[in-house]
Amino acid sequence: ATIQRPAAPAAAAAPKSLAGGDVPKLRRPLAQCPLFANMRSDNLAFLERLAKEVHCAQGEVLFRAGDLGSEFYLILEGEVDFFVERQAGDTLHREVVNSNGPGGSFGELALFGAGRRTLGAVARTALHLCVLERDDLLSLLAADPQIAVALLRSIATRQAELTARLYQAT
Repeated sequence: ATIQRPAAPAAAAAPKSLAGGDVPKLRRPLAQCPLFANMRSDNLAFLERLAKEVHCAQGEVLFRAGDLGSEFYLILEGEVDFFVERQAGDTLHREVVNSNGPGGSFGELALFGAGRRTLGAVARTALHLCVLERDDLLSLLAADPQIAVALLRSIATRQAELTARLYQAT
């Protein structure tokens, strides 16, 4: 994966409109993400300065279950499959349990939990990701508590989906 830190916005003041041509390249996709959609423009600019861009090739494994994790991911372009690996004799089989596309986010459980990834993640297609480190995300949460509410909503939704799947399977 190629990681590059985006340049800070040229002006300290936030743009008047996210639809304008002068908006830095990450600002629009970040503002369109449900997690950050209600963020104040100054905090959106702060987020953009903290974010790193990562490009992954199709088939690239981002992490595996059990790996240490301190990054939060936002999918700008492409799709990610989340998987578990199961041993069957001498062969390790990868089972896809969920997928996510543009605007989706992942990695928050390792950030706020025990620091271990609960699933693996692999690029289903070529990926363009926005990545935030734990300390940067915590700074953002302190600056705008509504982000914490949105993260909790996202975690609760995923938990409800998982619970529904478990009960349907039994």
